Amino acid sequence: NKKNTGVSFVDLMNKKAKDMGFKNTFFVETAGLDDRNVSNAYEVGQILYSALQDPLLATILKTPNYTTQSTNNDFTHFWVNLNSLLGAYDGVIGGKTGFTNEAGPSMAVALKIPLLVENNLIISVVLDAQDRVGATQQLLDWVKKAYIWK
Repeated sequence: NKKNTGVSFVDLMNKKAKDMGFKNTFFVETAGLDDRNVSNAYEVGQILYSALQDPLLATILKTPNYTTQSTNNDFTHFWVNLNSLLGAYDGVIGGKTGFTNEAGPSMAVALKIPLLVENNLIISVVLDAQDRVGATQQLLDWVKKAYIWK
């Protein structure tokens, strides 16, 4: 917090979750690795949808990799987005992978169907899937076949 008002970033995350009407989402740290961070598939999907409405976050979520330099240019940092569906599955425009002992391997992705009204997305959330990429692909394949998109 730039104003150092005693409000932590985690506090702001929890306030945002509450403001979004979430009853099942609570954070204890920012990295998302602690099992005490909790949510459910619906609320994770809502978080992803909301994040994609912000141009900066949308850019980050759809970027497969990124290279930066340290401020003194001594080190190069290469960042890799673990969402392997970016650029590999037609229509995937962003997402996030994750893992905790409680939730297991997980993945949330946004899929843009070209025929849908502008800004409409299909959000897929898979929790506790040993093959989170394969499970997500199966779910997206099913959605594309099961519905007539007009």
